[in-house]
Amino acid sequence: MRKFVRYLFFIALCFPLSLFFIHQHIETKSDEDLKNGLSKLHAVSHKDLNDVTSHVQKVGKQIEEKKRQSAIKSNLPMSSRFKNTVILGDSLSEAFLDYRLLPQNIVLASRGKRTDNCDTEIQSAISLSPDKVFLSFGMNDLLYCRGNAQRFINQYKKLVTTIQKQLPDTKIYINSIIPMNENGYATDNNMRKDKAFNTALKSMCKEMHITYISNDSLIDGSGDRYERDGIHPKYAFYPLWLSHMAETAGI
Repeated sequence: MRKFVRYLFFIALCFPLSLFFIHQHIETKSDEDLKNGLSKLHAVSHKDLNDVTSHVQKVGKQIEEKKRQSAIKSNLPMSSRFKNTVILGDSLSEAFLDYRLLPQNIVLASRGKRTDNCDTEIQSAISLSPDKVFLSFGMNDLLYCRGNAQRFINQYKKLVTTIQKQLPDTKIYINSIIPMNENGYATDNNMRKDKAFNTALKSMCKEMHITYISNDSLIDGSGDRYERDGIHPKYAFYPLWLSHMAETAGI
């Protein structure tokens, strides 16, 4: 009996000691695994950090170079920036000629032009094989289309399609209709549809994968910035407009 009690006592004593040593072994093993895991994680994170740092530096250099090139371009005369381009439009675009901001071989625009009556100008533009074409129609279309935006878009699509077929590698940019002041809007109720026309024009550009140039931020119809008709802006607007087009096109 005493032997059996001593045997139980021995087992009772050894069992917790065994658990202790097993636990210590597991802890030691876990610590080793943890250290190995942390070591690998540190190596990976250090590598990732180097990659991220390198990428950030690369992007930073690209941004600086882009700024430098932009500064160089901004100091060039407009005739140089718009070299190998053509601007098609109405009397608003014709002002680039009137104010001698661009030469005649770049600006193919005249008073009264619309999206449906500029075939001669389009053919002239095609014959020049420009790298880029800027279109600026809509002021006269507001009246001609009697405020019908869909009719305007249908005509504009035909114009654009003609250019795309003949000049598949030429980049096309479409200007929004320039805002007027109250004198301009008062000439005819259809003139007040310019915002609706621009909304439709923007959707058309998205559909046809063409760059839309919004000019609303350049002039808003307020102040003494227009001629008496309230439709044609004064001289100060046109250099801003050209710069805006050039920056949008990256020229």
